[in-house]
Amino acid sequence: MDINEYSRKATATAIYPNQHGFRKDNLGGIHYVLHGLTGEVGELAQLVKKHIRDGGSNTALRWAAGREIGDILWYVNAVAEEFDLTLEDIATENLEKLAGRASRGTLTGSGENR
Repeated sequence: MDINEYSRKATATAIYPNQHGFRKDNLGGIHYVLHGLTGEVGELAQLVKKHIRDGGSNTALRWAAGREIGDILWYVNAVAEEFDLTLEDIATENLEKLAGRASRGTLTGSGENR
C-alpha cells in the first residue's frame, strides 16, 4: 500500500463529534485531531516508560509500539487533511529540506532556516 492509499482509507474512518464546533474542516476540527495526536504520542511515551521501568519482552514492546505508531500516523494524516495537505507532499518536501541541509552540512544545529 502506498501513502496515498493509506491516507484515503484512514480519512474514510474519521468521525468528528457533532458538538462544540468539532467538525472537519474548521478550527474545531484542527483542535480535535491535534488533541488526539498528542494523546497518542503520550500513549507511546508511557508504553516505553513502563518498559524501561518494568522490563519485559522487546518483541512485545515492538508490537505494542507499532500499534501506537499506527494510531499516531492516523492522526498525523488527519492533521494534514485539516490543513488540506497530503502525506505524500509533506514527506517529499521534508526529504527535500533534509537533502538541502545535508548538502550544506547543516543537519545538526537548531532553527528552521539552516
